[in-house]
Amino acid sequence: MEDRKHRFGIDPYRGQLTTIWQGTVICKKEKSQLHRRMVVSADCDLTDEKGHQEFFVLDVVPIEEFAIHTARGAALIEIKKIVLQSAREIAVAKQPNFASVSDEVLNEWILNGDSSRWAIDLPGIHSNEKDLLESIKKWLSRRESSSVDCATDFSDFLLKCDNLQLSGKVDGINKKIKKELQSRLLSTRVDHYILPALPGEFETLGHVVPFKSLKLMSKVELSFDAKEVGMFIPVATCRPVLLQSLIQKMTNYFARIGLTDSFKDEQETIVKTMMEILK
Repeated sequence: MEDRKHRFGIDPYRGQLTTIWQGTVICKKEKSQLHRRMVVSADCDLTDEKGHQEFFVLDVVPIEEFAIHTARGAALIEIKKIVLQSAREIAVAKQPNFASVSDEVLNEWILNGDSSRWAIDLPGIHSNEKDLLESIKKWLSRRESSSVDCATDFSDFLLKCDNLQLSGKVDGINKKIKKELQSRLLSTRVDHYILPALPGEFETLGHVVPFKSLKLMSKVELSFDAKEVGMFIPVATCRPVLLQSLIQKMTNYFARIGLTDSFKDEQETIVKTMMEILK
C-alpha cells in the first residue's frame, strides 16, 4: 500500500511564476513579528481576475501562539473551573458547606483570604493545604491582572507551587489543564486545520489554520520581491493532497447544518425501534 504521509507536506515557494495559487503561503515581517496567511481562492479566480485584485486568505498561526490565544479565551473558563475545584476539594474536606458555594463566591473567598483566614474557616487545615491555596490564589490573581494578555508561553497558565511535597498534586491539576487545552487543539475539531512547520522555520512545531479567520486581501499587499519591506511575500506551497484535505474540511465547516436535539432523539428512536423489532 502506498505511504501517503509525505504527500501531506509543504514545499518552499520556488518562484518560477510571478503569481499565487490556491495553497500558497504568504508571509510579512512587521517589526519583530511574522504574519502568515494561506491563499484559498480558486485558481481560476486568481488567474482570470474574477476577484478584481482581491482574493481570500486564512491566517496561519504557530501552534504555540494559537494555544496561548485559546487559553486566554473560552478555554480559560474551563481551566479556571479545574483550579477552583482543587480548592473546593480542600475546603469541603474541612467544611462540607463549601460544596454548595458557587465558583464566584469561592473565587472571592480565595482572593480575599490568607493563611490566617483559611485556618479559621477550615478548622484543622494542614500547612501543605494552605500552601496549595496560596498557589491557587496567585494563579487566580494573575488571571485577574491584565498582564495575562502579555503571556508568551502556555506554561504561564499552569499552576506553580514551591512546596515540593505538593508536586504530585500540582502535576495532577496541570495534567487536567493540559487535557482541557488539548481538547480544543485536536485535529479532529471542525473549526481549524493543523499544518506541519513551514520550510526553514524551526522555532515552531507546526501551525494552525483557523477557519474563522477567512478574509479578503488585496493584491496590492503582495510582492514577489523578497527584499521589499512591509509586503506579503510567497514563502511556501501546500502539496496537492494536503491542500485538498484542508479545503474539504474548510468547506464542510462553512456548509455544516446543525441538528436540533429533538431531531437527534428522533434519529436514535428510529434505530432503537428497528433493533427492537428484529426477530
